Amino acid sequence: MQMDLADLIPDKSFYTSYVPRVYRVEYGEITDIEIIERAVMTKKNALLLGPTGPGKTSLYYAVCAKNDWPLGTANMNGQTTVEDLVGQIVPVARDQAKVNELIDHVVNARAAARELQAKSMAGSADAKIAFSNARMAQDRAELELDIYTKTTAEFVWADGLLVRLMKGDPRFEYTVFLADEINFSPAKVSAVLNGVTGFGREITVVQHQGDLVRATPGFHFGAAMNPSYEGTRDLNKAFRDRFHVQMFFDYDPVVEKTLFPNQTRLLEVAKDMREMVKTDTIQTPISTRMMKQYLENIETFGTVLAREFMAAHFTEDEQPAVSKVLEAKLSGGRGSARTPSMGNRDPFQQDPDEDNSWKSNS
Repeated sequence: MQMDLADLIPDKSFYTSYVPRVYRVEYGEITDIEIIERAVMTKKNALLLGPTGPGKTSLYYAVCAKNDWPLGTANMNGQTTVEDLVGQIVPVARDQAKVNELIDHVVNARAAARELQAKSMAGSADAKIAFSNARMAQDRAELELDIYTKTTAEFVWADGLLVRLMKGDPRFEYTVFLADEINFSPAKVSAVLNGVTGFGREITVVQHQGDLVRATPGFHFGAAMNPSYEGTRDLNKAFRDRFHVQMFFDYDPVVEKTLFPNQTRLLEVAKDMREMVKTDTIQTPISTRMMKQYLENIETFGTVLAREFMAAHFTEDEQPAVSKVLEAKLSGGRGSARTPSMGNRDPFQQDPDEDNSWKSNS
């Protein structure tokens, strides 16, 4: 069974909540959304470069949400395989209703065993016997499901995410694939990506009788990477040259000011800590994503824990300097220069020094 590309269209909220970057050019202004839209429509590969968390992936989600384009993303951090991208032979049950029935049986058996396990811990002999019987019933249910799926299934070829998007769908003029953290790609995966980004925009699926798959005119290949991320490797120059559009995404104070209105002190924290990175005081930058998490954590946990969670993003060596900035800027300078702790304070009590007017803008 092939995936339905309609299921890959991002929710509209990805577009409505996105704050675009604006570039001044010789013909006026253009946003990052418009740049990617033009790249998609003119069959130009695009590469977004920058540190962690400034919105590289979010840009693609916003573009595809705006235009109702299917978007497939794959993180190239070593977990994605060639089979995930091009496809593989998979078992398909002939009687799915029977499979669902057996799955329900397994779920119920596991739940019963968990319940009796808790009772058996009290030490009653009868309870322990009941738990033992429940575990045997669970094992029988799992074995029955395993035997049925292996003996009654038929094996069919299923296209991988990349191939499915390359083939397209008559309902959609454009389909988009984003290779995230592309500079993490293993050699075998890189070989596949070389083919699809080249002039022919094609790959040979050796796993399926050597099928040659050529991308439809509406297929777009995008990639994102953090060039300085630990454990990555530089892209081959010939491969990198295949990207017509190459944009560097740094943290944008204008975007952050729009995202976090009335959060003057938080914006000052970001500015100060990024200066600390430049002077090698710390190595870990504060990202736009980290700032958003901080504000969301205030709503859930209160300001003390929100600051503690933010400090935990940094290494142990960095935390004293980071905590000093957080205490000075986000708590009115109260307390010591250490990671804030709960003490006896209610984490859900409003910190009188914290500006939470951003909530009305979220």
